[in-house]
Amino acid sequence: FFREYFVFLRGIDSTKEFLFKKVIRPYRKWVLFRAVIKRAAKPVKPWLIVAFLNVEAVAIYTLAASLVTMLKEFFPTTGSALLAFEANNSGRLKYIFSRGIKYSFFYGLALTALAFFFVPQFVGLFFTKYLPAMPLFFIFLISVPLHGIQTLETEILTAFREQKILTARLMVEIGMDFGLFILLVPFIGVLAAGVSAVVPIIWRVWFLYRQIAKKYPELRPDIKIIFRFDGEDRIIVKRVFAEAKSFWVAATGKR
Repeated sequence: FFREYFVFLRGIDSTKEFLFKKVIRPYRKWVLFRAVIKRAAKPVKPWLIVAFLNVEAVAIYTLAASLVTMLKEFFPTTGSALLAFEANNSGRLKYIFSRGIKYSFFYGLALTALAFFFVPQFVGLFFTKYLPAMPLFFIFLISVPLHGIQTLETEILTAFREQKILTARLMVEIGMDFGLFILLVPFIGVLAAGVSAVVPIIWRVWFLYRQIAKKYPELRPDIKIIFRFDGEDRIIVKRVFAEAKSFWVAATGKR
């Protein structure tokens, strides 16, 4: 490794200039601005729920949102840092984008189905007093199949340093979330908290896809790959079943 490392870097002249500052300068303000706005907006939704409903509604909202957040933790991520290495390889990145949309969507559907049937049973068995949170939880579940797609879209735009687009997305979503909640809460109560959270996520998937397709048309996903089951899918499915079997054997000792 070290021999290859020195061969690769032999022809590069070193410099005493601090280059990292120049790299982050064009994007620093957008990243910091987005972080500040996101942090400032986080406590507003619970406050609105208390103002328009009551404290008990906040507990229902918090439980439903937390359960869905736990589900989303099961999604694997590629990472914008790894995607940045493929930024100049449009063919490879298009492949990752197409396959990523396909697998993350169907994986999310499977998680949603499992959660729809088993989470209410679990809550009813151990936390009966929180059963009123289940209708709100079901609304939040709509966002689960889309989570992997919007995560991949965000990672691709981050790899291309499209911080303005990501900041614009956040600003619109915050306004949409709060606006929809205030508009709907007189009619559907605490369920408005779920609708106002899910609608911006659906919009996010569309908006980020549109931005990628417009600025980087060479990355537009291949629809045929998304809606067909080919030989590569069979290889991946076999690999998943093999991994699941090894995990089962390691956990139970049974073959």
